[in-house]
Amino acid sequence: MATNWRDHYAKCPFYLRCCRVKEGWVIDCQGVTDASILRWRFRRKQDFEIQQRTFCCDKFERCEVYRMLNETFEEE
Repeated sequence: MATNWRDHYAKCPFYLRCCRVKEGWVIDCQGVTDASILRWRFRRKQDFEIQQRTFCCDKFERCEVYRMLNETFEEE
């Protein structure tokens, strides 16, 4: 379930959520196991927004995490 407005626009099947944390901004993606998540941490909001808007919401096939996870799950 989406936790903020940004989450509603994410198209990547591995996207979980994004949020503001003490250290900056984060994007959480599904991990390689059911018990894990992959976390992108950004110090600058601008870098976070570029990643989130460009890859999570639009061109997710070009994202490094998407490609890695997609290959991992295709092999299984």
